[in-house]
Amino acid sequence: MKYFEENGEVDRGLKALDQKFKLSAKEEAAVLTAINREIDGKVSASPRKTSHWTYYIASAVAIFLLAILVIPIFYTTNELTTSDLAGEMFSITTVPIFQEEIDDPQRYHAIITIDFLERHVIRNSIYGEGTYELLEGELILHFSNVNESLHITFTDFKKSDKIFSKYSAIVGELEYEVVNSEAPSQLMNLVTKFIQGQPVEFMEK
Repeated sequence: MKYFEENGEVDRGLKALDQKFKLSAKEEAAVLTAINREIDGKVSASPRKTSHWTYYIASAVAIFLLAILVIPIFYTTNELTTSDLAGEMFSITTVPIFQEEIDDPQRYHAIITIDFLERHVIRNSIYGEGTYELLEGELILHFSNVNESLHITFTDFKKSDKIFSKYSAIVGELEYEVVNSEAPSQLMNLVTKFIQGQPVEFMEK
């Protein structure tokens, strides 16, 4: 008898619990809507992240390809396009020390006039023929005779920003060698015309 009474109490408890947690139709619909939203959010999160990564990778590849195309063009445009100065004649001139004279071509005094010929040959009416090298940012002039040799290096050789000059540079190293110092010198006079560190202009003749 006691057994049945206990079972009856349990049954009544379960029924009461069922009634306690019983939801209305409106509440059930709200719960299902919330669950569906949560599921949709988790499902769509992964494609969204994948989409972002795809965009970043595509952008990086596009920038890389653009750099490959643009850098060689930029380099070619900014370097001296003429590795051979053949057919040109320049007066290598001093640059005025006063700022108000910088834009006056009459204030640029010629140090030497050089004719650039074929096969990297140069010629001057006083010092004769020599050769030249046009490297990246450097122009080197070579003069020599049986007793002397002179190498003049111009650094920072580039297109001039002045409308009346074609190139500008800085006088670099001056290398002068003589075999017999007692013999008459022809190139020493040219050496004394240049000062290391001096800015110069190459003005067309």
